[in-house]
Amino acid sequence: TMTLPARLAFQFDAIVLFFYCERRAQGAGYRIHLRRLERRFTGVARTDATIINAELEALIRTCPHQYLWAYNRYKVPPGVEPPAAKGPA
Repeated sequence: TMTLPARLAFQFDAIVLFFYCERRAQGAGYRIHLRRLERRFTGVARTDATIINAELEALIRTCPHQYLWAYNRYKVPPGVEPPAAKGPA
């Protein structure tokens, strides 16, 4: 979980908004949902990551059928040799 947004919000006492786009039926476009984060960040990375994860989980639960559950960007296709690991820089 990225903690930079939480660190910035804590440092500058910023309002945090979460948003997601809901795909409408039959190609009718998207509906954008905004939610203000009601909890305050603490400045403790683990606690703040837990807050972010809980909010993301709540957003996903609103439209779980539209969430991208698998992201295979780094997966090596069958039959393809994976690239050699890079040595120390």
